[in-house]
Amino acid sequence: MTKVSINEVKDKDDVLLISATASSQEFAYKDDNFLRTQVSINTQKILKLANYLIHMKKDRMSIYFDSKNSSYVKGVIRNIQNSYEKKQAQIVSLLDISSGFKNILNDVKQNNPNVIFIIANALDTAKLAQYLRLNNIDSQLASAAWAKELKLITEGGKAVEGMLFSTGYDDNSNDKSYKNFIKNYESLYGHVPSVFAAQAYETAKILIEALKNNSSAKDIKKYILSKKSFKGLQGKIVFDKYGDVKRDYFIVTIKNGKYKKIEL
Repeated sequence: MTKVSINEVKDKDDVLLISATASSQEFAYKDDNFLRTQVSINTQKILKLANYLIHMKKDRMSIYFDSKNSSYVKGVIRNIQNSYEKKQAQIVSLLDISSGFKNILNDVKQNNPNVIFIIANALDTAKLAQYLRLNNIDSQLASAAWAKELKLITEGGKAVEGMLFSTGYDDNSNDKSYKNFIKNYESLYGHVPSVFAAQAYETAKILIEALKNNSSAKDIKKYILSKKSFKGLQGKIVFDKYGDVKRDYFIVTIKNGKYKKIEL
């Protein structure tokens, strides 16, 4: 949807797009009317996870992906492949999840990966993880940040225990701003916010600040990019000249039904 929307407004100077979740690398390094607070998929982010997996002797990877989100998926796959090749590790198979879980199971048995990387939404990732575990596949599971939300844990249960991610968000951060946000969100909505809710909140705060000082799309963009740095829920959000942001990355796993940062 981001790709379609950008194309629709690319020649309209009076329209500014801002996203809290779009992370495709396809949108990076472009001076256009699109800003985002989600980090672009990049080699550094994926390389951190790849290095950790290879350190664990997980050097034979199969990738199962949802091609319906092709812009995002292509970027993740490309960076995984580059990261594994740099370490002389192997991508032993690539398969679209639309081919069916039975075909994926056969692919796993045929190629014998010691790590399975799933690129899909939370529900599909949870279902595939359960299917593989029920069929006695014990390979290490890893996933893209697309799936990293509470639904993955509630739907996946024990099957997603130990799954690994590379992310810029710590669900257990002790940052005062983040803890206050969690408290207020739970009080208002009755459940724990996802990482996407947190990023949407940060995005709204940045946009509201810009709107207080400007009225036109051009001026809003200029204000955000000239100020560059804004206070987020977990540290600073820093925009580059293209309207993309940078964050620190770390490895997260699921332990006892909760996301937990791994101290390296």
